[in-house]
Amino acid sequence: MPKSTCSVEGCDRPYHAHGLCGMHWQRQRRLDPAEKARAAAWAKSPAGRAVQARGRAKYRASPQGQQTEVAYRASAERRASAARYTVGEKFKTQQARYRATPRGKASSRRSVDRYRAQKAGVRFWPVSLAELVERDNGMCQLCGQPVRSDAKFPHPLSPSADHIVPLSLGGPHAAENLQLTHLVCNIRKGNRAVA
Repeated sequence: MPKSTCSVEGCDRPYHAHGLCGMHWQRQRRLDPAEKARAAAWAKSPAGRAVQARGRAKYRASPQGQQTEVAYRASAERRASAARYTVGEKFKTQQARYRATPRGKASSRRSVDRYRAQKAGVRFWPVSLAELVERDNGMCQLCGQPVRSDAKFPHPLSPSADHIVPLSLGGPHAAENLQLTHLVCNIRKGNRAVA
């Protein structure tokens, strides 16, 4: 007469198959390569596929299966609408929105300044235009007239950061080499060092 409980020592669960309870039988099947191969072959056979199809149909008819189907369709619609944009297009629109904000403009300006300093092979230290306006009391250091802080680029009287010793002549991009100027004064000065 077969044993009514699991044959594994210390396990008192009821017998399932081959003298083992359901838990130990599943563990043995997972570890046994021959059992894995048999299960895979059965799943690919016509009988196995028929059993799997019946199981899927039964699940889809259940309330839980219907909820899953609704959720799957909703996620498929979201994926389809997201796929209308390529990753590059989505990134570009997000980047454009960010660059339109004050923080994004400042970040973009720092990136340009850093690139110019690296290209010239000089030291870079980030300095904001607001810091220059405060330090120089809002006065243009080339013409001595007040700089209009409400004027925006490309207005000729808008604030601009001028390199005292230009980057092209080896001057660093740092606070000690920057001064506040009008945009038009900075353009007139060009890449000449102030005497």
